[in-house]
Amino acid sequence: MQQFVFLLAAFCLMASGLQAQTSPLALSLSENDAVVLALRNNADISVASDQVRRADLQVREAKGNFMPRLTLTGNYTRNIDRPVIFFPESFGLGGATKIGADNNFNAYLDLTVPLYSRYNIFARSYAQQNFPWQREQLRQIRQTVTADVKKAYYVCLLATETVRVREKALHHAENNHLLIVEKTARGVATEFDETSARVRVAVFRNDLLDARDHVVPAQNALKLLLGVPPETTISLIDSLYLQDYELMLIPDASELTNNSVLRQREQQVLLAQWQTGMARAAYYPVLSGTGTYQYQSQQNDFRFSQYQWVLTSAVGLRLQVPLFNGMITRSRVQQSLLAEGIARIELNHACGYNEARFAELVSRLNYSKERIAVQRDNIQLAEKAVKLVKERYHYGRASLLEVNSAELDYVSARLSYFQSIADYKSKYCDIQLLVGHENP
Repeated sequence: MQQFVFLLAAFCLMASGLQAQTSPLALSLSENDAVVLALRNNADISVASDQVRRADLQVREAKGNFMPRLTLTGNYTRNIDRPVIFFPESFGLGGATKIGADNNFNAYLDLTVPLYSRYNIFARSYAQQNFPWQREQLRQIRQTVTADVKKAYYVCLLATETVRVREKALHHAENNHLLIVEKTARGVATEFDETSARVRVAVFRNDLLDARDHVVPAQNALKLLLGVPPETTISLIDSLYLQDYELMLIPDASELTNNSVLRQREQQVLLAQWQTGMARAAYYPVLSGTGTYQYQSQQNDFRFSQYQWVLTSAVGLRLQVPLFNGMITRSRVQQSLLAEGIARIELNHACGYNEARFAELVSRLNYSKERIAVQRDNIQLAEKAVKLVKERYHYGRASLLEVNSAELDYVSARLSYFQSIADYKSKYCDIQLLVGHENP
């Protein structure tokens, strides 16, 4: 009996563990939690981080060109037909004379010390400039992901608030229908009023279904940015409201210098300049010091104990002067100059675009701010109008059409209010991204 109870308990534990593994993940996220999760899971950020590490290694590689190079080489040669040397007949030998042995062994250390290379100088500067450019690209991706996640979060909040408004409107429509049914039974209301109320309920129910249908695509877009599985259940703990800093801390145009794209364009101009220098370096000579330390021996057999090993060593200087390479260097220089000109054009275009975009976003923020204030007043007026028209309808001084119109105005005012807040917060994210702010 005890063994049966033990097996049953083990089976239950295994079943519960399997259920826990197969059950979908549930996340409760604030806006900041969503941003942190996206920054941790985003694939573009991972790739950009690896690019930064790669650029750092490229700097080390460029600096390594200034260090000495020491190479150990070992050679074995089997002479099938030994080499010959020709002596003149005046030496008495005349003709070809074989030299060397069947087996030739040599091992040597080869040392090269770079003394002057203009290409190495510019290559190191290019690599050092490429590193901050890669870091700026990573910064831009982080900023873009942050802004995209925030805007997707606002879209989900807007979809959720729309569902709540539609649910409340449907609840009021159903209550009005029940009230009119009672009045119709007492002979106070007509069959037309009851039918109109029923149609109103159907319309609001259809609007609610449409609102719920927009929730799933909004959440899926957010899940994609967060890097979580599609089956994950997401609940948002923040609400759709404006923070004080969003209304007060409007960036200044002088902060456009922090724009990540603009900084990348500036660095691309510098990279193009260093690249031009690298191309022109092919016109200059290269000077290096050399040294050789060599052991060698030759013998016709493999009796290594009887080999005579001879040591030779030498040091010297090597000067390489480029004279002609088929106009390759000239073509490379011209290409680099064109790339530098293109980079300057893109820099000027980025400056003009950012200024125009900044003015546009500031104008839209001001418009959205005014729109929010108007919609807030509209909600109060519409709510008051609903109360008044219902009171008039109760005393028979207003028609059901007036009641329906007032309720529709109230629902539209609330939806427009939430839409205005979402638009303002979205534009605020855009202007934060434009001035290079990752977080407010």
